Amino acid sequence: MSQFIYVTFHASKAATELVKSKTEFEQFSAHYNVKIQNIKADNGVYSAQLFKDACLKQQQNLTFCAVGAHWQNGIAERFIGMITQHARTILLHAMAKWPDVVTEDFWTYALPHAVNFHNSSIRKEKTKTPFEAFTGETPPWHESDFRVFGSPTYILQKELQDGSSVGRWKPRAWPGVYIGTSTCHSSAIPLIYNPWTTHVTPQFHVIFDEYFCTVNGPTSMDTTAYLAKLFNSTARWMHINPFSLEPHLFDSFWHQDDPLPTCRKRKFSRPDSAPLRGSSELDFTGASEPPLRGSPTLTSNDDPLRGSPTTRNIATASDAAIATSASPHTTSPSPTGLHVATAEISSDGLQP
Repeated sequence: MSQFIYVTFHASKAATELVKSKTEFEQFSAHYNVKIQNIKADNGVYSAQLFKDACLKQQQNLTFCAVGAHWQNGIAERFIGMITQHARTILLHAMAKWPDVVTEDFWTYALPHAVNFHNSSIRKEKTKTPFEAFTGETPPWHESDFRVFGSPTYILQKELQDGSSVGRWKPRAWPGVYIGTSTCHSSAIPLIYNPWTTHVTPQFHVIFDEYFCTVNGPTSMDTTAYLAKLFNSTARWMHINPFSLEPHLFDSFWHQDDPLPTCRKRKFSRPDSAPLRGSSELDFTGASEPPLRGSPTLTSNDDPLRGSPTTRNIATASDAAIATSASPHTTSPSPTGLHVATAEISSDGLQP
C-alpha cells in the first residue's frame, strides 16, 4: 500500500463536484500510468446515480461500507483524521504567533501543505515516500523545501526584481505569508499570500522568518490568568532551600530586615553507630575494635608499629640481648606496659 493522499476541495456536496474530483484524480494517475480499478466509498453522495455511472464508464468496481460501519473503510478514515490533525496543528501555531493576519480561513492552505509534506516524507518502516510508491518517481519536493506554515516572509519589490530602482525612502520589500509550496513550479518556489491584496502568488526572491521574530504576537493575552487556568488556581509551588528547615511558597519574599536563618548542626541519625577509625572522637576503652597502629592512644593490648618511639626504646634497651626461638627467655613488664623478651649475656654465651 502506497499511503498516497490526493485532496480536492468541493464548493458543495453535490454529485457533480464529486465526479469532477474523481476525474481530476484519474487524470493525475494516468499521467504516471496508474489505472484506478476499485473504489471503496461510504454511502450518501457516493451512492448517487451520477457517480455510479462515472465509475461504470471507467470500468471501475464500486463497493460501499455498511451503514454506521466506517471501520470497513478504516484506512481512508485513519488518514483523513491524521491529515486533519496535522493541518490543525500548523494552523493553530501560526494563528498563535501572528493572530493579526493568520486566521481560520487559512485552513484551505494548511490542508494541502500537510498533504504535500506527508507525500514527500518516508514513513516508519518504509523505504520510499508515498509519492514514489504510487507514481514510481521521486516527489517534486524535498523535505528541506518546506517552511513553517504561516511564517512571515519578505519579498523583493517588483521594480528591483526587474532591474529598476525605488525611492530612497521607500521599502525595498513587502511582507507576505508563507502558505505552502507550488504544484506547478519548481520545488524552490513557495506560495506567498499578500495580506493587502489577498492574492496568492509564487515568488522566488523571498526571505523567511520562521521564528516569527519580525511580527508581534497577541498583546491582549493575560499571561497570569492564562497560567492560573492552565496549572489550576489552587496549585501552589513549594520550595526548600538549604538555609531553611521549612518549605515556603514562591509568592512569599524575604525582606532585608528579617533575621538571617541559622544553620543547625547536623546530628547522626544513629547515635549507637560506631565512629570512623582515625576520628578525634574515638574512645577505645572497652571497645571491641582495635585502634589504628601508631595512634597516640595505644593500650597495652596493642602491638606498636615498627619504627614508633616505643619500639625504638625497646630496641635500644635490648641491643645486647638476642633472643632466638630455641633460647630460653623470661618476660618482664616494661615501663611502657608492653611485654618484651629479655635475656642475659655472659662470656660463655646466652644464659637464661
